[in-house]
Amino acid sequence: MSTTTIKAGRDARTGEVGDFRQLYDRLAARAPALARTTARERLNRLKALRQALLRYQPALREAMQADFGKPEVETDLTEILQVTSEIGYVSR
Repeated sequence: MSTTTIKAGRDARTGEVGDFRQLYDRLAARAPALARTTARERLNRLKALRQALLRYQPALREAMQADFGKPEVETDLTEILQVTSEIGYVSR
């Protein structure tokens, strides 16, 4: 894998700008612990993700419009609805 640094954006917890390699390394280090979680814990995390997507839906729409010129309805249908629907499906 290339060691080229690509700016990723702001870290939601710290507000710091990071790069994709650092983000990947953090996620990879956490993977073994996540693999040991229970189904209930994973479902709770998915439900929290769904709530966050809905809570930040206006900001997500705005960002997709600003960054990609994507209309709000398209963001809802192709991004937010897809993920929230899948979470609903696996949560049954």
